[in-house]
Amino acid sequence: MESMVRLLLSLAFAAAGVAVCAAVALTVRTDDVMPPTRAARPAGRDDVFGPGILQTDFAASSPSSSVLSPPDEASVDGRGNLIIDTALLRLLDYFLLQQADDGLADLEHYLNTALPEPARHQAIDIARRYCAYMAEHDSQLAEQHAGLRDLPRVSAWMAQRARLRASTIGEDAAKAWYQNDDAQLQQAVFELSGAQGTPGAEEASPQGEGVPHWQSPDAAARHLRYLQQIVERNLLSYAARKTLSRHFAAHFQEFAEAAKAIDNKAGGPDRQKQVALLEDRFFPTTFEKELAESRLEVSR
Repeated sequence: MESMVRLLLSLAFAAAGVAVCAAVALTVRTDDVMPPTRAARPAGRDDVFGPGILQTDFAASSPSSSVLSPPDEASVDGRGNLIIDTALLRLLDYFLLQQADDGLADLEHYLNTALPEPARHQAIDIARRYCAYMAEHDSQLAEQHAGLRDLPRVSAWMAQRARLRASTIGEDAAKAWYQNDDAQLQQAVFELSGAQGTPGAEEASPQGEGVPHWQSPDAAARHLRYLQQIVERNLLSYAARKTLSRHFAAHFQEFAEAAKAIDNKAGGPDRQKQVALLEDRFFPTTFEKELAESRLEVSR
């Protein structure tokens, strides 16, 4: 009971942190054709890859800094305009989901230190609009009551969420950040609809892709669970993601050190199995495991 109370309190505080984000209606330029460059690091930041420690001026002056350093840096083009890509999204999520409730203030402090103009102004703008998206996302998701047992409602949520993204973060950011995930979800809903015999499943087929047929029952069961996890991840509120992201951040350092020890001893399939066992040990949810895999991939 006590652990349940702590979890509910964590979710409540996370929801409050998401809700305080504000939005501004400014346009971010993404159509420049000049070659992209990485923005300069904040002065004094550790030049290490992976789970670095922020022993820097930024860390000292930041209202609340994490043990983990930001996983990515924002990119700018040759004219100094911000480039909207998935690295930027990972950077925003690091501050807004893994940090304390004043993560937006920390993020703006970081961007003011790391980026030149006009990218600095553009990045702060899209960060605020992303905050507004997260808050409205959770409000609309709660009203939708979508779930694995009601796949037509999941499809309705996909369309509703797409409209919300276009009206908050903009179509360019939505495409850059979520196009692949949306295609994956669409295929998962299609396959699950066929497995459940949902009416209209054939009409929902994305680009005519078929449903795979598995000879092994175990393989079919694993694939079914994989599809279900895709849907569940897309029905996760940002308040819940914030709670899980904080748990991930608190345990990733120890996990990464253990994974590095495996790197030094094993390779190939054996290493993959051992890392999977480590993920099970440190991270109880699929969401956290995916964060860990993404962070390890970025650090390589």
